Amino acid sequence: AKNFLGEITELANFKVSEAGDIVPLEYSRRQKTLMGKQSESQQFDWNNKTLAYSVKDTSGKINLLPSQFDRLSLNQQLRIDAASGKSEFAHTVIRKGQLKQYQYKVLGPEIINTSNGSFNSLLVERLGHNENRKAKIWLATDWDFIILKMQTFEKDSKKILVLDQGQLNGNAILPIKNMAEI
Repeated sequence: AKNFLGEITELANFKVSEAGDIVPLEYSRRQKTLMGKQSESQQFDWNNKTLAYSVKDTSGKINLLPSQFDRLSLNQQLRIDAASGKSEFAHTVIRKGQLKQYQYKVLGPEIINTSNGSFNSLLVERLGHNENRKAKIWLATDWDFIILKMQTFEKDSKKILVLDQGQLNGNAILPIKNMAEI
């Protein structure tokens, strides 16, 4: 993401296990804004079941357990879980050397309207460990369950992320009315 206020670059490398689950391998995030610079990196060592991380000038190691993810690989596992028809699931995200457990509940299908048009979606709610921290995630059922929209609620703030444009397997992600043109 890049705009006049700054730039954020996030990268993740992962593989898919024989069981069809995401296995994170490495993650990095760099952020430059008017408020300063931030960075984070993670190296997953599944053979030794450890994660080496660095955040700004701090580094460390933590023990790994199955179903632990970086921020980006978690999104990929969320897509797999939703596509498989699960109604509830839980995963742990590792961020800044800290573990956060999230519970997910599928609320059901919904047609979502965006500035680009309408999309068939599956609405999933992420419940935090605190009632004031939640997220709603709309996954595009016609487009391999990619994230169309995410709303996060924390304390007294609400953040919204909406997919503006994208491609999946070389095809532009189009709303329902334009899919007939493919």
